[in-house]
Amino acid sequence: MCEALLPAMQAAEGDRPALFSLGASTLGVPAAAEEAMRSLSSRQLKELRLFLRLLESRLFMAAAASKVRGVSLMSASEREDALLALSTSWLPQARSGFQALKRLATFLFYALLDDRRANPTW
Repeated sequence: MCEALLPAMQAAEGDRPALFSLGASTLGVPAAAEEAMRSLSSRQLKELRLFLRLLESRLFMAAAASKVRGVSLMSASEREDALLALSTSWLPQARSGFQALKRLATFLFYALLDDRRANPTW
């Protein structure tokens, strides 16, 4: 999911190729997100885990994002479309779950430091 939210992209003319070539996985965002989940309250963790399980539910994805399969079975493009649909879903819980994932992944993408105490996105 982190890579669908923050994928590596092709730089256009005038863009910094080094920045656009970075994706969430390149910077270790998925592992850092798992680590960050350990600091959630038990209620928050329960709700986030439920949302992550629902992303694999065909019924939930059909209702919330008009997709007929779980996110792990989708192509990268389909996952991006599903996330966009979740961001504007008629289900408030789907919108909230999307916002929680997006905010965590985006924060970590720009905040994680390497061994030199720097982040290549800076």
